[in-house]
Amino acid sequence: MEIKEVVPKAAASKLFNGKQEVRIVPIADIQYGAQGCDVDLLKEKVKWAMGEGAYFLGLGDYTDVASPGQRKQLSQINL
Repeated sequence: MEIKEVVPKAAASKLFNGKQEVRIVPIADIQYGAQGCDVDLLKEKVKWAMGEGAYFLGLGDYTDVASPGQRKQLSQINL
C-alpha cells in the first residue's frame, strides 16, 4: 500500500457566497454486471463531477460478484 499526501483544491461555493468548498463525490454500490446497473448514468455522473473539479471517494461494491446460480438461491431465501 502506498500512502500519498494530497492537498485538495477548494473552489468557490455554489451554496454560500464568498466561501470555499471541496467537492467530494462518493462512488459506491455500482454492482457492474448486474441487470440493474446503469453504466450510462454512472458515466454521466462521473463526467459531471469531473467538470466540477470534484474528488471521488470509492466506497466499494463496484462489481456484482454473485453468479447466476447464487442469484437464484439468494432470491429464494425467506427472511
